[in-house]
Amino acid sequence: MKSVSSPDIILGLIQKIKQYRKGYYTNFFLDIPKIQLWISLQLIEYEEMEETVFLLRKNSGFINLFFITTGISEFSGDIDHFLKKYPDKIFVIDLVGSFSQMSDIQNMLQDRGFYNYTTLVRMNKINSDHTNDDYKLKSLSYADKLKGFQVFTMLRDYFDPYAEQLPLIEEIYKWTGDSRIITYSDDLQTIQGFLIFDLTGQTSYLRYWFVHPEHREKKIGSTLIRSFFYESRDTKRKLFWVIESNENAIKRYEHYGFKREELFDYVMINKNMKYE
Repeated sequence: MKSVSSPDIILGLIQKIKQYRKGYYTNFFLDIPKIQLWISLQLIEYEEMEETVFLLRKNSGFINLFFITTGISEFSGDIDHFLKKYPDKIFVIDLVGSFSQMSDIQNMLQDRGFYNYTTLVRMNKINSDHTNDDYKLKSLSYADKLKGFQVFTMLRDYFDPYAEQLPLIEEIYKWTGDSRIITYSDDLQTIQGFLIFDLTGQTSYLRYWFVHPEHREKKIGSTLIRSFFYESRDTKRKLFWVIESNENAIKRYEHYGFKREELFDYVMINKNMKYE
């Protein structure tokens, strides 16, 4: 494996695959700021195999594996050779698309020792909200760096690292600087719930929405989601990913006007374990 030292290397690898003029198939979505962060922390490497480029993002105890290839048939042979080189590594692959689009590659990966860990479904909310700013209670505030670190710790304690693509502390601090983390704390110290979001053009992304188990049934979640709607008041679309098997969560999101899409994130791991 070789280290990625600049985004230009990845752009060159993408171009190299396109030059085959046979097709272009990938689970890698170009995000230059995120790539630059991974590079600065020496978290990303790559390896070339015939008509496939593998990008490896090092994580805690496992590797998120991305691929750029000319097609599934070419990819199937290349990943065989790749996996033989690294028999002791745990690889997590996210496949994003509809069921019909992803079924062939899922079956191919299963034949090569990957298991379906869990599936996320994307939900959207299109209609506009007429939420005023009466949600602005003393218990709500934008997180500073200190509270951002508390949020980071809670994400590690209560979220699944394989399924949730947990942010780095550097990303948390970036969100705090941009006022993208809202916390609920009625004693102004202990975080009882938080919500993380992004605004991009006319789209608002609900990243994480969490209430501490000891403080549920206190309407903290509804207060946080109303704050999200207010922050997103100038957008036309709100998006959120949720574990498909979490029916209670999906019903809660539907209560707030979110609808399921036919877009899924299939999380596959080359180890026999299941999401709990």
